[in-house]
Amino acid sequence: MDISLRFTDRGIDFAIENGDLAMDAGLRTPILVSLFSDARIEDSADLEYPETDPRGWWADDFQDSRMGSRLWLYERAKITPAVVADIRDTGEAALEWILRDGFAADITVDVQRLNRDSLLMRVEIDRGDASRGADLWEAMSDRLLTFETPLLQVQLLTR
Repeated sequence: MDISLRFTDRGIDFAIENGDLAMDAGLRTPILVSLFSDARIEDSADLEYPETDPRGWWADDFQDSRMGSRLWLYERAKITPAVVADIRDTGEAALEWILRDGFAADITVDVQRLNRDSLLMRVEIDRGDASRGADLWEAMSDRLLTFETPLLQVQLLTR
């Protein structure tokens, strides 16, 4: 069980219910962390001026897999077909642990342009015959969740 996170007008924050931290026993919070935590960039040459911070979580240096995604690299990017494809690949990579750890049988990430300045990322997670995480799936009361940032609207569908 994780502390529940929610979107606010200033970003992601802890959810509070009845004056206490709310808990999330499902996949919502781990997916939020996977997509919207800044993964470290390995090569600073991939950073666009004036960005110099490789970001990321300090503990990534001490574990085999990295946390978060590189969606932050596209905050100021011009939306081109190549950027749309890169964002789809970035979303898939950030959520790959769900397949690797046996929590789902399939994940489909589709990204399309909503308008001149924003994209829609539709994430479908199919449990299939995955044997791990039955409690995570049972705790998913909503089968369609939506998260929104200035660049990206994410629709998460679980089945």
